[in-house]
Amino acid sequence: MLLIFAKTEWIMSNFGSNIKKIRSLKNYTQQHLADILGLTRAAVSSYEEGRAEPKIETLTRASQIFGVSVDDFINKKL
Repeated sequence: MLLIFAKTEWIMSNFGSNIKKIRSLKNYTQQHLADILGLTRAAVSSYEEGRAEPKIETLTRASQIFGVSVDDFINKKL
């Protein structure tokens, strides 16, 4: 059980750091990114800081908008 939790924690930290990197490269504020993804600014902040995990719908939407596969979003450091 602990191994599964550790893996989940690692996966979501990749999403948070990846979404933050994309946001920075595009010079988007958290609010602008939130508007694009249909989220609140607080949700974007929570993802970037690793305090929350995105729903699959959010992962899919971000993947489509930014042209990055869901697999890459969660498994690779972009």
